[in-house]
Amino acid sequence: MLGLNEVFLVGVVALVTDAEGRVLLLEHSYRPEGRWGFPAGNVQRRERLETALRREFHEETGWTLGAVRLLAVYHWRRPPEIQLVYRAELAGGAFRRSPEITGYRFVPPERLLAEIGRPQRPLARAIVRLLADGPRTADCRP
Repeated sequence: MLGLNEVFLVGVVALVTDAEGRVLLLEHSYRPEGRWGFPAGNVQRRERLETALRREFHEETGWTLGAVRLLAVYHWRRPPEIQLVYRAELAGGAFRRSPEITGYRFVPPERLLAEIGRPQRPLARAIVRLLADGPRTADCRP
């Protein structure tokens, strides 16, 4: 706690789909409990949210993003964290491995929960509902 306000992380998530509606997942090298997850990262101090999304995505994949729009905001109490999910389009570049990301694949939305690593499963459940029902408030508690 800092004063009376809780200190929390702010993260950004890119929800990228291909022409068939499949969702982009990245293979993370540092996640022992399920390597596959959404393209995501933390916002740095004084960084604009969309800038963080574009920076993280490019650093991890080599790709650049085109149009992005805020789709949903989720929060967790433990650890205190806010995740902003953006619908994003690939604009260009070529995939390259990074120290954090070793591969990628597109999966149908109905396979997300089976494919996603445990740390992002609550978020995956919320995104599956979001893709099925459209934008709304969603509870993503584990």
